[in-house]
Amino acid sequence: MERMDQQTEAALRRSSRKKTVLAVVYSLLWWGGLFGLWFAYMYFFKRPFTDPGAFIFALLMVLPFIPYKLHRYLFGYTGYAVVIKEIVAVDVPLKWYDLPSKKRVKNNMADSNVADVMTLWLQPERGESFKMVLIHPNITGESGGPYYEKGDTVFVAGGFNFPVKLPMDLTNGIVCPSCGQMTGAGKHWCKWCRTELTPQVTKTDRK
Repeated sequence: MERMDQQTEAALRRSSRKKTVLAVVYSLLWWGGLFGLWFAYMYFFKRPFTDPGAFIFALLMVLPFIPYKLHRYLFGYTGYAVVIKEIVAVDVPLKWYDLPSKKRVKNNMADSNVADVMTLWLQPERGESFKMVLIHPNITGESGGPYYEKGDTVFVAGGFNFPVKLPMDLTNGIVCPSCGQMTGAGKHWCKWCRTELTPQVTKTDRK
């Protein structure tokens, strides 16, 4: 199975960990805020902790998992895998729990209610195959074919939304594993979300 050099892999793992830490911090802030509102609700309205009206606070606590998929950041597979199957569906209606994906699609000045969706089945080096669902215009290859194809080797990290296709062709640009935008040729940082792609960074590259 094809591998990238150790420095590049370390840079991607570092970027993935940063995304995971941010996801955990935002989730803790969300839960803390909800608990504060819950106790304020009990105090000001003189309601018991188990009041049915407070159920909404418990329900909102699942948002870090649905739709923001905190469990994927914490427990998602990190390592190399091979694409064993890929399916592209065009103009798929997006659900409410696709909120992060809707935002990415809208940032491309597209209708955020529907999107092209690519489903990948990946076979890791060890263990059973698993599925990734990718929602973003760049990965469907409107004119040049899909960005990911059967037989491709990819690097997957729990903190990323998209796998890294190998070899990393920075000459032509790659799909950012975090935001899904296509980077410019020769860029070592994603100019859209500032994700570190490789360790070779210059001052002009960050502009």
